[in-house]
Amino acid sequence: MPVSNASPLIYLAKIGLLGYLKDFYEDVQIPLEVKEETVDQGMKRGYSDAFVIKTAIEEGWIKIEHLSEDNAKRAKIYAEVTRIHIGEAQAIFLALQKG
Repeated sequence: MPVSNASPLIYLAKIGLLGYLKDFYEDVQIPLEVKEETVDQGMKRGYSDAFVIKTAIEEGWIKIEHLSEDNAKRAKIYAEVTRIHIGEAQAIFLALQKG
């Protein structure tokens, strides 16, 4: 099962093709920070793609997975050192955690 960061979810939802991920992979995993970025923040701003992603989460094929405490700490440090967004760092460490 693949792990995704925010960008593929947002852009596929914007062009109406988010369902392709379900067709290709059946399930997709995201860390909590990606859900907060794509759904929670997006809904506050009124972005239509946020509602599409929220629906996919509610349908259960986009799954929110939690990082271990150690990997959450590593992701935070990695994001700070490399200057990438914390959601991207969490997605990297979730993929590593899931093998």
